[in-house]
Amino acid sequence: MNPTKKFVCFVLCIGAADDVAATLRLLARAGEDPEREERLDHLDASIHHQGGAVYSAGAAAVPFLIELAATPGLPMRVAIVELVGRFAALQNEMLEPWRSAEHAVTCRAVLVAGHDTLVALLDDDDHSVRTAVAAMLWEYALWSRARMTPCRHWSAAMRWSRISLCACR
Repeated sequence: MNPTKKFVCFVLCIGAADDVAATLRLLARAGEDPEREERLDHLDASIHHQGGAVYSAGAAAVPFLIELAATPGLPMRVAIVELVGRFAALQNEMLEPWRSAEHAVTCRAVLVAGHDTLVALLDDDDHSVRTAVAAMLWEYALWSRARMTPCRHWSAAMRWSRISLCACR
Protein backbone atom coordinates (compact mmCIF):
# COMPACT_ATOMS: atom_id res chain seq x y z
CA MET A 1 0.00 0.00 0.00
CA ASN A 2 1.45 3.36 -1.01
CA PRO A 3 -1.01 6.14 -0.29
CA THR A 4 1.54 8.96 -0.58
CA LYS A 5 0.97 9.81 -4.25
CA LYS A 6 -2.80 9.96 -3.81
CA PHE A 7 -2.61 12.73 -1.21
CA VAL A 8 -0.06 15.13 -2.64
CA CYS A 9 -2.64 17.54 -4.05
CA PHE A 10 -5.68 16.67 -1.98
CA VAL A 11 -7.34 18.80 0.64
CA LEU A 12 -8.90 17.93 3.93
CA CYS A 13 -12.07 19.32 5.38
CA ILE A 14 -9.89 21.74 7.33
CA GLY A 15 -6.77 22.26 5.19
CA ALA A 16 -3.96 20.45 3.39
CA ALA A 17 -3.88 16.64 3.43
CA ASP A 18 -0.12 16.33 3.67
CA ASP A 19 -0.20 14.06 6.75
CA VAL A 20 -2.94 11.65 5.62
CA ALA A 21 -0.61 9.32 3.73
CA ALA A 22 1.81 9.11 6.65
CA THR A 23 -1.05 8.44 9.05
CA LEU A 24 -2.38 5.63 6.84
CA ARG A 25 1.10 4.09 6.67
CA LEU A 26 1.42 4.21 10.46
CA LEU A 27 -2.02 2.64 10.89
CA ALA A 28 -1.00 -0.15 8.51
CA ARG A 29 1.91 -1.22 10.73
CA ALA A 30 1.33 -4.43 12.64
CA GLY A 31 2.04 -4.65 16.33
CA GLU A 32 1.50 -2.43 19.29
CA ASP A 33 1.32 1.32 18.79
CA PRO A 34 0.27 3.32 21.84
CA GLU A 35 -0.67 6.21 19.55
CA ARG A 36 -2.79 4.17 17.09
CA GLU A 37 -6.15 5.26 18.51
CA GLU A 38 -5.08 8.91 18.53
CA ARG A 39 -3.84 8.58 14.93
CA LEU A 40 -7.15 7.09 13.80
CA ASP A 41 -9.10 9.82 15.62
CA HIS A 42 -6.97 12.47 13.91
CA LEU A 43 -7.48 10.81 10.52
CA ASP A 44 -11.23 10.62 11.13
CA ALA A 45 -11.40 14.32 12.00
CA SER A 46 -9.24 15.16 8.99
CA ILE A 47 -11.02 13.24 6.23
CA HIS A 48 -14.64 12.80 7.33
CA HIS A 49 -16.83 15.89 7.18
CA GLN A 50 -20.04 15.70 9.17
CA GLY A 51 -21.49 18.68 7.37
CA GLY A 52 -22.71 16.64 4.43
CA ALA A 53 -19.88 16.63 1.90
CA VAL A 54 -16.99 14.42 0.80
CA TYR A 55 -13.65 16.10 0.23
CA SER A 56 -10.85 14.81 -1.96
CA ALA A 57 -8.74 13.40 0.89
CA GLY A 58 -11.70 11.44 2.21
CA ALA A 59 -12.54 9.95 -1.17
CA ALA A 60 -8.87 9.05 -1.71
CA ALA A 61 -8.49 7.49 1.76
CA VAL A 62 -11.48 5.12 1.58
CA PRO A 63 -9.80 2.41 -0.56
CA PHE A 64 -6.84 2.33 1.82
CA LEU A 65 -9.19 2.15 4.81
CA ILE A 66 -11.00 -0.80 3.20
CA GLU A 67 -7.65 -2.52 2.71
CA LEU A 68 -6.70 -1.87 6.35
CA ALA A 69 -10.06 -3.20 7.55
CA ALA A 70 -9.44 -6.42 5.62
CA THR A 71 -5.96 -6.96 7.09
CA PRO A 72 -6.21 -9.86 9.57
CA GLY A 73 -4.70 -9.16 12.96
CA LEU A 74 -4.39 -5.41 12.44
CA PRO A 75 -5.42 -3.56 15.59
CA MET A 76 -8.52 -1.34 15.56
CA ARG A 77 -10.12 -2.87 12.49
CA VAL A 78 -13.57 -2.27 13.97
CA ALA A 79 -12.91 1.47 14.25
CA ILE A 80 -11.59 1.48 10.69
CA VAL A 81 -14.73 -0.28 9.41
CA GLU A 82 -16.82 2.23 11.35
CA LEU A 83 -14.99 5.09 9.62
CA VAL A 84 -15.70 3.52 6.23
CA GLY A 85 -19.29 3.16 7.42
CA ARG A 86 -19.50 6.89 8.07
CA PHE A 87 -18.59 7.47 4.43
CA ALA A 88 -21.33 5.03 3.41
CA ALA A 89 -23.83 6.78 5.70
CA LEU A 90 -22.78 10.16 4.33
CA GLN A 91 -24.02 9.02 0.93
CA ASN A 92 -27.51 8.87 2.47
CA GLU A 93 -27.19 12.30 4.08
CA MET A 94 -25.68 14.45 1.33
CA LEU A 95 -27.84 16.93 -0.53
CA GLU A 96 -27.18 18.67 -3.82
CA PRO A 97 -24.91 20.13 -4.96
CA TRP A 98 -22.55 18.07 -2.76
CA ARG A 99 -24.10 14.72 -3.78
CA SER A 100 -23.05 15.28 -7.41
CA ALA A 101 -19.62 16.69 -6.58
CA GLU A 102 -16.65 14.84 -8.05
CA HIS A 103 -15.37 13.64 -4.67
CA ALA A 104 -18.76 12.29 -3.61
CA VAL A 105 -19.09 10.39 -6.88
CA THR A 106 -15.55 9.05 -6.45
CA CYS A 107 -16.30 7.96 -2.90
CA ARG A 108 -19.39 6.06 -4.05
CA ALA A 109 -17.36 4.37 -6.79
CA VAL A 110 -14.70 3.35 -4.26
CA LEU A 111 -17.34 1.90 -1.93
CA VAL A 112 -18.78 -0.11 -4.83
CA ALA A 113 -15.29 -1.26 -5.84
CA GLY A 114 -14.66 -2.43 -2.26
CA HIS A 115 -17.88 -4.43 -2.20
CA ASP A 116 -16.38 -7.92 -2.35
CA THR A 117 -13.71 -7.10 0.22
CA LEU A 118 -16.28 -5.70 2.64
CA VAL A 119 -18.77 -8.53 2.16
CA ALA A 120 -15.98 -11.06 2.78
CA LEU A 121 -15.53 -9.47 6.22
CA LEU A 122 -18.99 -10.80 7.14
CA ASP A 123 -17.12 -14.10 7.63
CA ASP A 124 -14.29 -12.57 9.67
CA ASP A 125 -13.16 -14.42 12.78
CA ASP A 126 -13.74 -11.30 14.89
CA HIS A 127 -17.40 -10.91 15.86
CA SER A 128 -16.95 -7.15 16.34
CA VAL A 129 -15.63 -6.76 12.80
CA ARG A 130 -18.58 -8.76 11.44
CA THR A 131 -21.02 -6.57 13.35
CA ALA A 132 -19.39 -3.31 12.17
CA VAL A 133 -19.35 -4.52 8.56
CA ALA A 134 -23.02 -5.52 8.73
CA ALA A 135 -23.90 -2.01 9.97
CA MET A 136 -21.77 -0.44 7.23
CA LEU A 137 -23.36 -2.61 4.54
CA TRP A 138 -26.79 -1.68 5.88
CA GLU A 139 -26.01 2.01 5.30
CA TYR A 140 -24.77 1.17 1.84
CA ALA A 141 -27.86 -0.93 1.12
CA LEU A 142 -30.12 1.95 2.15
CA TRP A 143 -28.22 4.24 -0.19
CA SER A 144 -28.43 1.75 -3.05
CA ARG A 145 -32.10 0.98 -2.45
CA ALA A 146 -33.06 4.65 -2.18
CA ARG A 147 -31.46 5.30 -5.56
CA MET A 148 -33.33 2.33 -7.11
CA THR A 149 -29.97 0.84 -7.99
CA PRO A 150 -29.69 -2.93 -7.68
CA CYS A 151 -27.65 -3.68 -4.62
CA ARG A 152 -25.75 -6.95 -4.73
CA HIS A 153 -25.02 -6.98 -1.03
CA TRP A 154 -28.48 -6.10 0.31
CA SER A 155 -29.18 -9.78 0.87
CA ALA A 156 -25.75 -10.33 2.45
CA ALA A 157 -26.32 -7.48 4.91
CA MET A 158 -29.81 -8.74 5.70
CA ARG A 159 -28.54 -12.31 6.12
CA TRP A 160 -25.77 -11.27 8.45
CA SER A 161 -28.04 -8.93 10.44
CA ARG A 162 -30.36 -11.85 11.19
CA ILE A 163 -27.40 -14.04 12.18
CA SER A 164 -25.98 -11.26 14.36
CA LEU A 165 -29.30 -10.68 16.10
CA CYS A 166 -29.68 -14.41 16.76
CA ALA A 167 -26.15 -14.62 18.13
CA CYS A 168 -26.80 -11.75 20.55
CA ARG A 169 -29.75 -13.43 22.26
